[in-house]
Amino acid sequence: MIKYLPVFLLIFWVSCAAKPDSHSGNDYTKSMAPPVDIGATVDDKVDVKHGDNTDWKRFKLEDPGPLKINIYWDDPGKIDATVGLYTNIGVKIAQVHHKAKEKRPEDTISRKSIGPGVFFIKIHADKGASVYTIEVLAGDMINGSTYGVPRPE
Repeated sequence: MIKYLPVFLLIFWVSCAAKPDSHSGNDYTKSMAPPVDIGATVDDKVDVKHGDNTDWKRFKLEDPGPLKINIYWDDPGKIDATVGLYTNIGVKIAQVHHKAKEKRPEDTISRKSIGPGVFFIKIHADKGASVYTIEVLAGDMINGSTYGVPRPE
């Protein structure tokens, strides 16, 4: 029996690890994506170790025009993630990959013209964890905008 103890402990340890999206709350699926108001900011967190790999957000554009999505990372050197923009039927329009080794505090997805319609943003952590702030700007908010996340620096 003692000779099987290491195998038992390994199986127990693996089964106790957080499974992907086991602690994501309701926003880990597109169908449960909470809304993001155009011009507003929303804070959230992705954390692979604690089972919160994926967040979805949705927004609605009433008119066609330019679009800019800013993602500000609180811990840019501790997260590998992919942020994607999707149509209401799940077709990927654009995406950006964030790599911890690059330590970029901000990632952006821009489109010269898009909409109208309902769109989705998927934030998926591949490794690590970070709080993030997401901001969706459209139309005249983009050029000469005073919008943005105030930074403490």
